Amino acid sequence: MIIQLEAYNYKCLKAVRQPLGRFHVLIGRNGSGKSTFLDALLFLRDALTLDIETAVFGVDADIDWFVPRTQKDFRDLLHRGVGKSFTLAIVAALPQSVRENPKLSHYDRCRYQVRVGVDETGELEVLSEQLWLIEEGAVHEAIEMQQGLFEDIEALQDSLWKQRKPKGWKRVLRQEERHAHFWSEVSRWNFPHTISPTRLALSFVDEDRFPASSWLKELLSDVYSLQLNPRRMREPCPATAGEDFALDGSNMPKVVWKGRQMKSSCRPFSSGQ
Repeated sequence: MIIQLEAYNYKCLKAVRQPLGRFHVLIGRNGSGKSTFLDALLFLRDALTLDIETAVFGVDADIDWFVPRTQKDFRDLLHRGVGKSFTLAIVAALPQSVRENPKLSHYDRCRYQVRVGVDETGELEVLSEQLWLIEEGAVHEAIEMQQGLFEDIEALQDSLWKQRKPKGWKRVLRQEERHAHFWSEVSRWNFPHTISPTRLALSFVDEDRFPASSWLKELLSDVYSLQLNPRRMREPCPATAGEDFALDGSNMPKVVWKGRQMKSSCRPFSSGQ
């Protein structure tokens, strides 16, 4: 479960660190950043399952649910168009299925952060990426949120990557300027690797050497956004509409009908059966 989300210089979010529970409600006026907050998770999903260029511009993304975040300028994704990069980070609680591994039993969380921006030539790339396992009782914040740091958003992001490793943290992967390095979670195996500047290193981990990282990769890959469209829901539902729930709610009658059919076909349970 994701227990904290952080966004720095991402769209209308200059610097946000928000703890999360199993159920969380976002309340605010229009344009206050509710949708952007949720989109931070969706960006990580898109960058992980596709690549950051597709996640930003929609290049070669022939996917019906995918909406490009900008058509022209990467600076559209920066707070007030200032700076050259943004950083997204999450902290997730590791499930018991991962912690059952004796090598991972003393870790209860992981922290994953990605910095995306343009290099000196103006090309979009993954500037930095890191993932840590965190022991029980250790802090999971990378820096203290001090007011003075907000004045220079690039310096604030730099501090996220230049801090000393806190006690109880184990680095699993690191990527900087196309050079990635992996450290196995369950052995002494480690390996440097050169990857595409638009790919996330997390997408390359395997389950045998990286059980926790693989779980996180699957978790982020399965993030979805339900955005019901009142106009589509008021329109007649086509007879050819599928029975699997559409994210905009356009086939709600079919879904309700299917649910009723499933309910009527189920026999009541009794202890004698």
